[in-house]
Amino acid sequence: MTSKLDINPQKNDNDSLIQYALTSDDYLDQFVPIIKAELANKESLEDLISRLDSAYKEKEDTLEGASFTSIDKLTSSIENISEVSKSSGQIGQEIASINGQLRKTGLDYLDKKKTALKYKRLHNKISETTLTINLCLDMLDKTNKVFELFHNKSYYKALINLNLLMKSRSEDIEMFEFTQKIHNSLPTIKQLIIDETFNQLIRWFNVSFEKNLTAIGEQMFEHFEKLNQAWAEQQQQDESLLPFKVNTPLERAFRDDELKSFNPLSNDKIQIDLGPIYHSIMVFELIDEFDRLKDDFSNELLRKRDRLIYPIREALATRKLDMFSNNESLKIVIYSLAAFFVTDRMIAAKTEYQLRNKKQTDDLFSSVITKFIPVLKRHIEKYHDDFQNLKELNEIIGVFVQILENYEFNVEALYEVLITLFQQYISTLTKDFELDYQNLSLEENPQPITIENKTQLNNVQANCFHKFKDTITEFPVVLPFSIIYVATCLKMRVFIHDIYDFVGKYYVHQNSEILKLIGKSVDHVLINIVLKDLKTKIDSSYKEEVSQNLINLEFFSRSVIEIENYLNYSSDPTIARCRSSSLLTRLRSQKEFQAIQSKAEEGMFDMVDSKIDMLFDMVDFDWESKEVNEEPSIGIKDMGLFLENIFMLDFSHLPYTIKSLLLIRTFDKIVNFFKQSIYQTDFITNESIMNFETDIKYIESIIPGLKQQKTSTRHLTADSDTSNSTFQTIFAGLTQIIDLLKDGNLEAYKDETTRMRKFNTILPEEAIELIQKLENYQVLKREMSEPEQQEHVDPNSGSNGDSARSMFGFKRSNTTASFTSPSKMSMFKRQIS
Repeated sequence: MTSKLDINPQKNDNDSLIQYALTSDDYLDQFVPIIKAELANKESLEDLISRLDSAYKEKEDTLEGASFTSIDKLTSSIENISEVSKSSGQIGQEIASINGQLRKTGLDYLDKKKTALKYKRLHNKISETTLTINLCLDMLDKTNKVFELFHNKSYYKALINLNLLMKSRSEDIEMFEFTQKIHNSLPTIKQLIIDETFNQLIRWFNVSFEKNLTAIGEQMFEHFEKLNQAWAEQQQQDESLLPFKVNTPLERAFRDDELKSFNPLSNDKIQIDLGPIYHSIMVFELIDEFDRLKDDFSNELLRKRDRLIYPIREALATRKLDMFSNNESLKIVIYSLAAFFVTDRMIAAKTEYQLRNKKQTDDLFSSVITKFIPVLKRHIEKYHDDFQNLKELNEIIGVFVQILENYEFNVEALYEVLITLFQQYISTLTKDFELDYQNLSLEENPQPITIENKTQLNNVQANCFHKFKDTITEFPVVLPFSIIYVATCLKMRVFIHDIYDFVGKYYVHQNSEILKLIGKSVDHVLINIVLKDLKTKIDSSYKEEVSQNLINLEFFSRSVIEIENYLNYSSDPTIARCRSSSLLTRLRSQKEFQAIQSKAEEGMFDMVDSKIDMLFDMVDFDWESKEVNEEPSIGIKDMGLFLENIFMLDFSHLPYTIKSLLLIRTFDKIVNFFKQSIYQTDFITNESIMNFETDIKYIESIIPGLKQQKTSTRHLTADSDTSNSTFQTIFAGLTQIIDLLKDGNLEAYKDETTRMRKFNTILPEEAIELIQKLENYQVLKREMSEPEQQEHVDPNSGSNGDSARSMFGFKRSNTTASFTSPSKMSMFKRQIS
């Protein structure tokens, strides 16, 4: 197997080499290596020759097969060539036939081409004619289009087309007469369009603008009335919005979209077409004459202004300012003015301030308003006593100001007119208040008011500014003040409400000035009407009337601070709408009431003092009496009776504080009189001291009855306690004098502890002087005198005085006794108050 494997590969390789060598052109050269290899391996060429023979036979067989195949193909090719030859003959005949036809066709084509050239020349002539006709038709069409747009009032488009027509001139049609006429007329047509554009603007001024001013103004007024109503409804739902008025930033933020989008020139009832203005702008910008349009537009607007305010200018020139017969005629003029100003502003804004700038609209507004305000003020003055017309004017001017402010006009001058109107309304309201108050005052019965049931009490408490501190559960009950106090409080509430209602919607600026006017008006009513009337009544000669009106005065005085609080802190929406947390109203009425009250008290004090002085003339103390009286003297009884009559009858309804002050002042005066009586006498018996003490105790005994108050439920018990201590203080000095005189000597007085406890109001000089007046002292003094002394010595002389003081153990003092103690009224008044 091994030798076979070794031989076969070599044999195969040699066969391949032989095959390769036989097929090669230089096979002899190729066989040389093969032969060498064969000889080297086998040393014999037999195998090689055998293989060469086999290869030869194989090649020969192959060549023979190929020869037979080539002969078959050659035979087939000859047959095919024969057939092709036959076909070529037929084709040649056909080509000859086609060539004949082609020649005939060429001749026909030549004839047709000549005809086509002839027609082409004709077509070119027709095309040239058509082009010329089309150019003419195009010019005519453009000219007709210009006139069509002109008749349709589309002047800007007409001018655009006219410019295109002027730029589209063609030399091909310039030789025609009608085209020359058209081109020559184009400048005239252009000027016609420009003139008609401006004429259309003038017609717009006359028809759309001027004739609709009143209607536009009326629509704006109706819109702002709806706006005010809508804002009032929102304020009712949210009271925190009350201080904010229409046109404030907050109100604008809350404003309904439908109200925001209102256009006075385009709405359900008014449609003002601004197309002529826009066309004019475009036309004059196109012809580069916009400045001319601006001047002409402004001049035309000024002419309309002059026509509008002609009656006003005539009124100013003739000084006949009362040109409006009623508020309706004024309203029509204001409608027109508002529409005129707003339309001017809107046109400026819609044209992006190209046609008119903001300053021009402001200047136009100022030029009219400065002339209108004097006439408006005169019309306001005409209704100085007419509430209804003043309220109507407030609505008209207020909405007018709101409209102008909404479109950013400067309304300061008009707002001053509103302030003037408000002042006149206050004046009218004050006169009406004064008239009603005078009627109340004339009809009033100066008696305390009687409340029958809880309902009446609630009504009184709701209307009065006085705060009732006590709870009243039993009826009927008598209140200290009279009916005029309740009626005046109610009238004052209505007065304040009417004032705030008047300024509630339209008075946005100068809030401090508004509040000052309100405060002054309330002060004026309180001082010049109420207080003036009370002052007159207090000066009356009828004691009951004086007494009751002093009570009313006290309640009015107390109510001033409550009225002030009502103005500053009331929860009433009408007042809260105008109130400012940073600005508080301060009334000066309280000081005026207190001054009059003090003056009235002083007047009563003087009256009581004069009566008491008359009584003093009838009182005579018998200091030398030797009898002890069992009852007070007649003069003292008369004094007590007088005091009971005046304080329990005439002054029974006086305010407790005033009555207490009167009592204190009266008894202070009486005590001083008693002291003076003691110090003025030179001789005092023991019996007269007992009688004097009886008189003093009688006077003290009537004090509790004099202090009784018929309507004392509104007073605190502390007032009574304070007055009791005050009366004890008044009589303390007199009681100490009586005790010292009853002792008859200064032994107890010399003891410092006893003196400070029992005689602290008596000075040493006064004590000595009092003891020297006693009968026992003077008897002792006579007994101690030397019998031979003939000269009478005055017991009050310096030497005797010194010896007496030495005798009682006191040194001489430079201090002299004061018979009239200083008045304690200021201290008592502070205690009582």
